[in-house]
Amino acid sequence: MKIVEFKLEGINGDEQEVAMQEAFDVLFTIYQSVLKEDKDWHFFYEGTYSFLRCGIDYKNNVKRWLDEHNVKYNQPIKEWKEPYDLTNKMQNQFSLVFHSLSVLVMELYFQNTQITEDLICYSADRVIHPFLNMATYLQYFKDNIVLPNWEANIMADLAIFRAYNNGKNIGWQDGVQHEKRIKGENK
Repeated sequence: MKIVEFKLEGINGDEQEVAMQEAFDVLFTIYQSVLKEDKDWHFFYEGTYSFLRCGIDYKNNVKRWLDEHNVKYNQPIKEWKEPYDLTNKMQNQFSLVFHSLSVLVMELYFQNTQITEDLICYSADRVIHPFLNMATYLQYFKDNIVLPNWEANIMADLAIFRAYNNGKNIGWQDGVQHEKRIKGENK
């Protein structure tokens, strides 16, 4: 199925708590009122803007909702073309993951009166661990080296990469090289 992408401009404001609550309310309300049945919709927070993607069949309803609620978005609305090499090659599989994670975030919010760091941490573990558990088999095909503490090493590498991407100076050079590999620039 075709997925279209709305770049919601300035939605996250200055990232203060109130602005972030208002931005999330936009996403949550759109989920509840327009996208609950869309098996392709997902979103990403990107600092001052957010991406909202949905199946082509939902495009007009999302556009109407955004217009009625004065939410600015890019024009023209484009088909989603993933910039990261691996995600692009496996866009169908990643769109399922992104959809499931978006629904998980919405349901965590809906079903919990308090959103705590522990709730987020435990939820992240339940997302990351199953993937790494399943990918355990794959480590045996990489240079025939079985790494001790494989899962912990992967998670540590991810922490360094995330810190770099979030503007920190931790692991800067590794982060640059890792991002290039992800985007397919170091072939």
